[in-house]
Amino acid sequence: MMKVSEVCTRNAFFCRPWSNLAEVGGWMWEHDCGALPVVDFEQRVVGILTDRDVAIALATRNVPASQLLVSEVCRWNASCCPADAPLSVGLERMKSERIRRLPVLDSQGQLVGVLSLSDLLRCAQPVRKARSVDLTLEDVAQALRAINFGARSLAPFEPERFLAVAP
Repeated sequence: MMKVSEVCTRNAFFCRPWSNLAEVGGWMWEHDCGALPVVDFEQRVVGILTDRDVAIALATRNVPASQLLVSEVCRWNASCCPADAPLSVGLERMKSERIRRLPVLDSQGQLVGVLSLSDLLRCAQPVRKARSVDLTLEDVAQALRAINFGARSLAPFEPERFLAVAP
């Protein structure tokens, strides 16, 4: 059974509560990431900041990005996952919390990485042929549907729609 630590992005970039949004925007651009865990001095996750949080904060306040701090706009109750948890635990947490990225913590509660839907897609198998398959593409698609649409009723997943090749 694969563990979250085997799949997550290690050495993920992070920010501090006292960082300003101009710095954070540059880091997100430079590191091509849409969310940054917010950590304290001991590398413990105290919140999470998404590119959406930054965009909404800047769009709704008449303040330059350099004058807004992460602490003013981040979400303080970040959902996290233990590094030694099975992939299914990380996937279920993402579905239930309706989040695309999940900070991953070691046994001391320190940040070791971030698990994203992209990480899960990279290791997902097309179909579950044997018990050894931890995750299928359909599992990840179901999680994405839950994240995007919540409890709304949706048509059944049709993988052939996404696998069709244009003539």
